Amino acid sequence: MREFLVGLAALAVGVAIVFGWLSITAWLVSTLVTFLFAVDFGFWQAFASVVLLGVISNIAFSGLKRRSTQ
Repeated sequence: MREFLVGLAALAVGVAIVFGWLSITAWLVSTLVTFLFAVDFGFWQAFASVVLLGVISNIAFSGLKRRSTQ
């Protein structure tokens, strides 16, 4: 039971870190688009665009071989 709770806590921390990174990126995109183009580009629109861009880029570049560090 203890191992399950440790795993669940690690998963929750991982999700919080990913959500935090996406939120910071979305806030930055929202702020920059509003400042540069004088268009009201809200936080949740920026959040959705960052997530969709990540998904689309993963699909588009999934067939490419990755360079190993060796």
